[in-house]
Amino acid sequence: MLTEGSSGAITIRTWRGRLQFDDQGITVRNLFRTHRVGWTEVSRFWDLVVNSSMGPGPHGPVAWTLIVVLRNGRTVTAWATRASWPPPSQTLVAVGQVAQRYGIPADLAGAIKRDSFPAALLGASETIRVTIRDGVDAHEPILDVINRTEPVEPGDILALSQPGSEMEVVGTRQIFADGRWEQVAWVRYEP
Repeated sequence: MLTEGSSGAITIRTWRGRLQFDDQGITVRNLFRTHRVGWTEVSRFWDLVVNSSMGPGPHGPVAWTLIVVLRNGRTVTAWATRASWPPPSQTLVAVGQVAQRYGIPADLAGAIKRDSFPAALLGASETIRVTIRDGVDAHEPILDVINRTEPVEPGDILALSQPGSEMEVVGTRQIFADGRWEQVAWVRYEP
């Protein structure tokens, strides 16, 4: 359950624990331990994507969890965010809002659904920069960079700058850095 308090605090609660973002920092209450970190201690937000390695067939993502990376290199896992794949759009938006509000870089897998996307995340430019890659690895070639007024979702068909090159989006990552929100979309590209 995601709630936003009158003081601007954002809280995510599940049976696994509680994650709260407020003006003082982050409180991560897991089943057996509570972590409290101030904003000056936070380096970035990252995620843990668990892939299936059981049996035949596709071995894609099956679970997602938010990780808070501290400046000293330690990490704090927020078990309250643990979700089956794909992660809830509402959680990604909440973490994006926090990242923007407190200037914390974030790099998160999953897709934000257009109907849950707040315009505030677009920033001053009111466009989203989408880097299109042929695969999920950051070393894969960039096929194109486009600007949009709404996020990209898996299943979208994108027309790239090369004539006649329409490709289906198979996955996305959200990146919040330097006060901007961007997406990396990967497609199936067969030249």
